[in-house]
Amino acid sequence: MGATVTVENKLAAFTRANEAAMERALERMGNDIFVLSQFKVPYKGGELKNSGEHLRVGRLHRRIQYGESGAEAYASYQHRGMRKDGTHVVRNYTTSGTNKKFLEDSGKVIAPKSGSYFKREFESVRV
Repeated sequence: MGATVTVENKLAAFTRANEAAMERALERMGNDIFVLSQFKVPYKGGELKNSGEHLRVGRLHRRIQYGESGAEAYASYQHRGMRKDGTHVVRNYTTSGTNKKFLEDSGKVIAPKSGSYFKREFESVRV
């Protein structure tokens, strides 16, 4: 009686499972950045805050943005804390806890934790 070894190529399934895990990790990271930025975005009238979006724009590609629908210049101005030419510096945000660089700072909080997001999703990959 002989022993038999069968090797099955599951590379395609492995690739799909890993890509799905990466998509889930990026979705969670993007959502966490968006939620954190919502606490920091200047609020006064609420239009800028309400313009925020977390979008899937392609394969393994997410975007968090503020200021669509014609408010891009205002969103950029608030994020920089001044106009492009350096004039009209925002010195005082009316809502406590809000500040300039609301989106960039939120990304800087989440980015160092990216390994844990991916690790959590890859632990569930089974092929």
